[in-house]
Amino acid sequence: MNKNRNFKIIMLVLVFQFIFIFNLFAEQVKLTFFYTNDIHGNIKPYNIMRRDLEKPFLGGGFSIMKKYIDDYKKNNKNRIIILVDAGDIFQGTPEGDLTDGTLVIETMNKMNYTAATLGNHEFDRGEDKLLKLIDKMKFAAVSANITAPSKSKLKKYAIKNFNNKIRIAFTGLLTTETKKILGAGALKKFDILDEMSSLKNVLNLLKKEKYDMLVLLSHCGTATDSAIVSEIGDFDVIFGGHDHSAKLEPLIVENRKTLVFSTYGRLSQIGQLEIDYDKKSKKIVNFKNAMIDLKEEIGQDKALQKFITEKSKNIDKIMNVKIGYSEIDLARNAVDDSYYSSSVLGNILTDVLREKSGAQIAFYNNSGIRSSIAAGTVKFRDAYQVEPFGNTIYTMKLKGSDIRQFISEVLNDAYHSVQISGLKIEYYQDASDSKFYLSKIVLDNGSLLNDAEYYLTATPNYIGAGNDGYLVFLKGIEKKDLLISILDSFVEKLKSNEKYNYVFKNRIEFIGIK
Repeated sequence: MNKNRNFKIIMLVLVFQFIFIFNLFAEQVKLTFFYTNDIHGNIKPYNIMRRDLEKPFLGGGFSIMKKYIDDYKKNNKNRIIILVDAGDIFQGTPEGDLTDGTLVIETMNKMNYTAATLGNHEFDRGEDKLLKLIDKMKFAAVSANITAPSKSKLKKYAIKNFNNKIRIAFTGLLTTETKKILGAGALKKFDILDEMSSLKNVLNLLKKEKYDMLVLLSHCGTATDSAIVSEIGDFDVIFGGHDHSAKLEPLIVENRKTLVFSTYGRLSQIGQLEIDYDKKSKKIVNFKNAMIDLKEEIGQDKALQKFITEKSKNIDKIMNVKIGYSEIDLARNAVDDSYYSSSVLGNILTDVLREKSGAQIAFYNNSGIRSSIAAGTVKFRDAYQVEPFGNTIYTMKLKGSDIRQFISEVLNDAYHSVQISGLKIEYYQDASDSKFYLSKIVLDNGSLLNDAEYYLTATPNYIGAGNDGYLVFLKGIEKKDLLISILDSFVEKLKSNEKYNYVFKNRIEFIGIK
C-alpha cells in the first residue's frame, strides 16, 4: 500500500516538474533575424572589395543570399525567420538607378522581407518616384521621423504577429543630415523631423498597442544609435545603417547592453542574429550574432537568379562592355591605416578633374566615390558604380585662406573628407588635445599655399554647389559648371591606358604625434 502511495507521489512530482519545465520553455521563442543595410542596388554577384578583406572575392547579391537563407531554414525548422533592412536600398548600380529602384524592390518582395526603413539615397530620384517605390513594397515601410503624404504606405511603425507566438513592433529612423545632403528646397512632399523626439512620440503611441519585442531600423549611423541607447534604451534590437560600419558585438553605452548590429553593406554580407526571447520576462535570454559573407560557393537560388538576369538583360548589354584593363586594384579606401589619407581612386578622379578643366587644385568628396574596381578587365559597369550620380565638373576660384581653413576643419571631421589633386598635405596629432592639425600645404610646383592668392579649383558639381555641408565652395568666385561628365571623363582615362598600372603617391600624409 505504501509502495503504491509513494509511486503516485513520485509520479505527481514528475508531472508537476514536466509542466513547470514545459511552461518555462513554452514562454521562450526562437527567432533568427537576417538583416541588411546599405544594399545600394547590389542585387547581383560582383567582385567584392572591403576594407576588412585582404583580397577581393566574387559574391554578394540576392540569389546567393536567398540560397543561404533557404538552406538555413531547412536546418533550423524550429526558428522563426525575420528579414529586415536599414535603408539605402537601390542607389549605386545600374539595376537600381536605371529602374528607379523598382527592380530592387521587386527582388526584395521575392525575398519576403518583413520590414525596412528609408535611407537618404531613397530620395535621389525625386519624391514622386519614391512614393511609387514605397507603393510597390510588399513589406512594411516604417519611419518614426519621416512625414509623408497621407496616401503613402510609409507608416510610423508596424506590428507583426509571427506564428501566433510573438508580436514584434518595428519602427525606423532616418538621419536629419539627409536635408543637408539633399540640399535646400529638395523636400516638398516629405519632411524629416528630429530623431529623438520622433522616437519618443512613437513610443508613446506604442503604449496603446500589444507587442512583445521592439525593433528599430536606423539609418542614422553609429553615433546616433549610441545616443538612442543612452537616452531611450527601450529597444530590444537596433539594426543600423548609413555609415557602412559592421558591428559584430553588441553596443554597450553607459552600462546599457542593447543589441545594435549592422553590416558593411552593399549586400557583400548579411547579418544573422539568433535570439531566444522569453515572453514572460520580456527579455532576450540568449543571442548569437554572425556576419555571413555571401561567397559564390554558397550557390544561388536558380529561380531568383533567372528573374534578375531576365529583368536586367537590357542593362547588361550597355554595362558589360569592356573599357580597359587594370593591373592593380583601384580602391576607394585609403591605402594605409592612418586617420585620413589618399586612395588610389581618389587620386585618379581628382587628376581627371584637373586634366579636363585645367584647374590648379581639385577636390573630390570621399562619400561620392561609391565603389572600388578589382584588378583585371574593367567594364563600363565598374566605372558607372564608382560615379553613379551623373556629376559634372564644376570650377571656381577659391582663396588660399579658405582652402587652408577647409582642410584644417576636414582633419577633425568624421563626415566631411576629400581626396585631392594639385596639393600635398602633411598633418599631425597634438598629444595635449588629441586633435589633428595642419603642418603644411604644398602645391605641385613646390611652393607653399598662399593665403592671399586665388586658385582655380575643380570639384564635382554636387559639392561645388555647397551641398552635403561643403559650404566652403560657396565662397568661390567665377563659378562655372563645365557640363563635362565625370563618368565619361573617367571612362576616357581608363580607355587611354591599355594596361592601367597607376603609380600611387600619398598626397595626404600623417606625420605623427607631437
